[in-house]
Amino acid sequence: MTETNAAALVASRLRPALAAVLPIVDVSGRIGPPSRFRRADIVLGGSGCNSLADATEMLHSVVQRVHGLPPPIFATADPRIMLLARLHVRERAMQPRRDPSTKETVSYDDEIAVPGARMLAEQLVGLGLMERRFFDMRSVCPYCDSARLSVRERCISCGSADVADHAVLHHMRCGYQGPEEDFFDPSKEDVLRCPKCTRRLEEFSIDYDRPGTVCVCRACGRVSGDTTVEFGCLDCDADIASANIDSRSVYAYSLTEAGHACVTSGSPAILAALEPQERTAGTSIRNFLERQADLGQHRSCILCVRLHEAEGGPSHGRSWQQIRRFFAAILRECFTAEAEIVATLSTYFVLISRDSKHDVEAALPEIRSRLERHFAVKPMMEFAIFAPDEVLALVSSRDIHH
Repeated sequence: MTETNAAALVASRLRPALAAVLPIVDVSGRIGPPSRFRRADIVLGGSGCNSLADATEMLHSVVQRVHGLPPPIFATADPRIMLLARLHVRERAMQPRRDPSTKETVSYDDEIAVPGARMLAEQLVGLGLMERRFFDMRSVCPYCDSARLSVRERCISCGSADVADHAVLHHMRCGYQGPEEDFFDPSKEDVLRCPKCTRRLEEFSIDYDRPGTVCVCRACGRVSGDTTVEFGCLDCDADIASANIDSRSVYAYSLTEAGHACVTSGSPAILAALEPQERTAGTSIRNFLERQADLGQHRSCILCVRLHEAEGGPSHGRSWQQIRRFFAAILRECFTAEAEIVATLSTYFVLISRDSKHDVEAALPEIRSRLERHFAVKPMMEFAIFAPDEVLALVSSRDIHH
């Protein structure tokens, strides 16, 4: 194809599975930023080859594996099979690369050929058809998930970012120590004089030494050995305390033996057999109600607890995740082992089989007290109790499924 940006037009000229799998050589001769050629496997003049013959020789084994694919692969509409076949014929992993032009600051070239490849790879890992290898850990904004963050130190007293490190001088004779700037003699350049006893400091290690550094705030003048670290999001302009920064792991993905076999077997329907049963909170609640009905158990109920962070705080920063994990642990201690606890984001459902709604309402003040006493800064907690005949509307609500 000779059109401008022809590699991006492949998907419009071929069936989706074929477009995802076929190797591409860019012979346009227009060398530009790497992102421009992300779909091409080889760029003449930019991939260690300078002729079409060199390129085809380099891709010979790939072409052979494409010819060896079973016909059902090219007819599939399942993007997961397309991704497996693409990596299989290239005998390589799906490798991330650093990309500051995106909010995530990393991207996968294979997403150009198979949209959503990273999410699909995670699904295939769960099915045992791919495995992942740690690549990097990114700090991300808890408000917009951007990894494009700036880091700055702030004064622990006034919060200003106008701080600077200064060497500390120690006058051995009188014992005074302070920032180096305090020792400069304003009347004579390159002369150090102790601001406490006014003696001149001449010889390092005899008159004075440098035990370390301190941070000086130019806004309020505070001298301290400590500062606070804060992040600024370059996308949503939020200021984020380090305790609220979220983290995301980045992985490279490669096929397992089972993944290769799924492609070469010619039976991509194998994915359907491997799919795990989706278990949502709604499913768990329905199963609980059915079990209670089968047992003829009428003394049962569901306690719903929803956590809220302080107003204006991020909804999934690192400190909030720690609070949620700790809350789940102490909630578990409030009930017997028979009670099942189902969590969805910041909402917890306690499925109680031997106590009625009235019983749990009577015990609710004690439950709340046991939960709250473990927190120095108490999260906001909403409680609601549902009898079996009140649950149907709850099960059908969108919040439970998500």
